[in-house]
Amino acid sequence: MADIFLEYGGDLVITQTGDIQMANGWDEVRQRITRLIFTTAAQYLPNGQFVNAQYIFDTGYGIGANYLVGQNFTPQQAAALQAAITQAVQKDPDINAQYLPQISVTRPSYNSLQIQVNLVLRSGQVGNITFTL
Repeated sequence: MADIFLEYGGDLVITQTGDIQMANGWDEVRQRITRLIFTTAAQYLPNGQFVNAQYIFDTGYGIGANYLVGQNFTPQQAAALQAAITQAVQKDPDINAQYLPQISVTRPSYNSLQIQVNLVLRSGQVGNITFTL
């Protein structure tokens, strides 16, 4: 079943026939993973500040990577973020479980964070998502 095509931070897209554009295949998976990485679960940030969950129906859903920009970020926290993304991505029903997703978390500067996700779908298609925050 297709989902509505809605890029993170974007708006609905209307087709030439006046319908709402739907996402399927790679676009659907990419959107799901993007939402998962940027949606914030209830959590404490590295500086001790508590952040409320953005998704009220499941306060444990999401990783909240966008809240880590500008935080004191240790290599251990980068490894924990990488592990959290890997674990979450593996739960997606459209990801091929025979191939471990390759996740990279780097810190190009204090005020930025780069996340790269490489994975294989059940269809065999290889996908890559890169975010720089």
